[in-house]
Amino acid sequence: MKLFQVVVNGNSYEIQVEEITKGANQKEKTGQVAKPSAAPQLAVVTSERKDTRRKSNGSGEVKAPMPGIIGAILKATGEAVKAGETILLLEAMKLENDVVAPKDGVIGKINVLEGQSVNAGDVLAEIE
Repeated sequence: MKLFQVVVNGNSYEIQVEEITKGANQKEKTGQVAKPSAAPQLAVVTSERKDTRRKSNGSGEVKAPMPGIIGAILKATGEAVKAGETILLLEAMKLENDVVAPKDGVIGKINVLEGQSVNAGDVLAEIE
């Protein structure tokens, strides 16, 4: 089984897909199509977006978990946030990823703009 993540109508899903053996869809010498011994199973786990939440280390820095492009900034400077609340969306590998507040506080500074490219570890915002 292989695990993949797909986005359908803006919703992100994790799916497990079983790879069928190489000869499963090829005609044998008899002219009949070989059938796999068992049908592949598809398990879907729903989630709104990929969960990039991390445990708070006490720091108010909100860092990019991976390289990507800032898709949307959902909170403004001076706004109160709670730990785990989404601050902005990071588009990476054609998926929208929530970037969340590591602790309760107030947004002190937003260091990025929508459409800006960022690298893993870049400080995107600061919480006071």
